[in-house]
Amino acid sequence: MPAASKPPRKSCEEADNALSMAIFSIFCLGIILAPIALSKASKAERLIVEDLELEGMGKVKAARIIATISLGLWVLGVIARLSEW
Repeated sequence: MPAASKPPRKSCEEADNALSMAIFSIFCLGIILAPIALSKASKAERLIVEDLELEGMGKVKAARIIATISLGLWVLGVIARLSEW
């Protein structure tokens, strides 16, 4: 008797975009790209929870961590520059 096959899983495009933006936010425009990455990660998480065929929760978590760190480093950089005045 053949084993029951699982439906093929699809990668969540929104999770891929969130991770890409989070990584780019480390190098440039962190104040703009990091919040966008966090927003896209939240949207991707909702999509993944609603659609059982989508995968990418690990990418969502990585995007959130990277974007949060990037945003934090950007804020610390601004504080450091302002404290030099």
